[in-house]
Amino acid sequence: MRYFIVIILSLWPLVAQAGPWPRQPGQVYAALSSSHAQGRQYHGFYTEWGTPNGLTMGMDIGADSHGRSAKLISFIRWPVGQGRTSLRYSLDAGIGRFGDLGVLRFGAAMGAGMPVFGRDSWWVLDGQLLRPAAHSAPDSQAQALWGLHVGPRHSLILALQAGQDMRGRSHARFAPSWVFSLGARGAMRLELGLLQGLNGPRSSGVKIALWQSR
Repeated sequence: MRYFIVIILSLWPLVAQAGPWPRQPGQVYAALSSSHAQGRQYHGFYTEWGTPNGLTMGMDIGADSHGRSAKLISFIRWPVGQGRTSLRYSLDAGIGRFGDLGVLRFGAAMGAGMPVFGRDSWWVLDGQLLRPAAHSAPDSQAQALWGLHVGPRHSLILALQAGQDMRGRSHARFAPSWVFSLGARGAMRLELGLLQGLNGPRSSGVKIALWQSR
């Protein structure tokens, strides 16, 4: 079971578009994703929706291609320290199941938008702890992400991701991706990316995601 938790965390986040920005009341974000790395496939569904009180609710669902390592986590995210600067911060907490274990999830994020080369860009730093109720040591995951709107319908995303499992084994990887806007309004987007291990497992992989916000 611990091994499968490591696999899931090493594949998170396949769709790193959440960040510290809250969803507006009634706004819904949903994403389908799939990745192939280290000889394993993982498929996920992720959704967020904004509530009238300024909070963001969400669900994170996934499993590998054999139906194992299934997870179902519900979470809530709330903004903190919203001031006059462009920086945004958030905290989140969740509860659910991973395989046959009950788990708690805790996270934090910060980010901001900024112009680069005359184009809009954004950056995000975030991290999560996944703590199985039956174990005292959590698995951890952190990410540094930078995105650039290359054109009206194209974006580049560069991400560095690192983590440590319950046994103290660490891993890191580089995850670049290209995002295409689909449809006349561009509300739906297709993300194609690569996964390259930097330490720990050094194998390469690929990912694909389809996400929409409305």
